[in-house]
Amino acid sequence: MTGTSHSPFDTDQSLPGTALGDYVVQQQVFGNEQVTVFSAYQAQNHRPVLIRVLAAQLMRQFGFRAAYLSEKQSLTSLEHPHILPVLAVGEYKNRPYIVVPDVSGRTLQDVLDSERLPYADIATF
Repeated sequence: MTGTSHSPFDTDQSLPGTALGDYVVQQQVFGNEQVTVFSAYQAQNHRPVLIRVLAAQLMRQFGFRAAYLSEKQSLTSLEHPHILPVLAVGEYKNRPYIVVPDVSGRTLQDVLDSERLPYADIATF
């Protein structure tokens, strides 16, 4: 994820430096009215990850917690080469979070905008 945007819904500015399970939060990289994303690393092996913390106001919406918990079960069971695996889920101050690998790099749109790819390469991207 690129760019930094401060979410008005993320009121805990002390999250960087906090350990969420085995993951140490570094800095906010994105935020909007639904989610705040932080860069972090796994303390055990220093693997870079992203932590998506859901906005507090979502948890106050009727039925959202139950829907989120149901979706969490589905997300953790997905296995596909083109879907980021969910490494961990949890809650921080009653706000659910999801940990995924940080796969920073070029997006498919970046590649398409910058160069013309041979058809054989398109299938493997």
